Amino acid sequence: MIKDGKNWKMDYNFKKEGQYFFEMIFIGNIFCLDGFFQQNYNLISLDLSNFNSSNVTNLAGMFHKCSKLKEIKGFNKFITNKVSNMRSMFDQCHELEHLDLSNFNTSNVNNMSLMFRQCFKLKYIKGLNKLKTNKISDMQLMFSLCSELEYLDLSNFDTSNVTNM
Repeated sequence: MIKDGKNWKMDYNFKKEGQYFFEMIFIGNIFCLDGFFQQNYNLISLDLSNFNSSNVTNLAGMFHKCSKLKEIKGFNKFITNKVSNMRSMFDQCHELEHLDLSNFNTSNVNNMSLMFRQCFKLKYIKGLNKLKTNKISDMQLMFSLCSELEYLDLSNFDTSNVTNM
C-alpha cells in the first residue's frame, strides 16, 4: 500500500527462510490504527520498537483475530496519550501469554470493550493497575473467556463513568 509518498508506505509478505516478514515505513503522521493487523492469522511475533505512535488516536481492533500472535516486542514504548478507542484491541489473540501495558497512558480512552476477549492463554497483564479509566464508558466483555489469567490488579480502576460492563 502506498499513499502519495508523503504519508505512508507499507511493504509486506515476502518470504525468507520459511518466515514472512513485514516492514512498514511511515513518512508523516499516522492517526488511526483501527484494525491495522486485524485477521492476520499467521502473525506470530511483532516488533514495534521503532514505531512512532505519538499521534495515534484509535487502536480499536489493532490485533483483532491475530489468533497465533505470541509476542509484541517494543510495545512498552507505545505512546497512547491521544488514544480514545481501544475496543477489541487484542480480541481473539488466542496465543498471547503476557502483555506489558505499563507505559500506556489511557487518560483519553472511552472504550475498552472486548479489549482482551478470548485471549485464552493470557496469564498476566503488566501495568493494568496503572491504566486511567475515569473516562471509560464501555468495558463490556473486557476479559471475557480469558481462562488462564492468573491475576488481575484492578485496584485503581475508576468505573464511575462506565455504563456498560
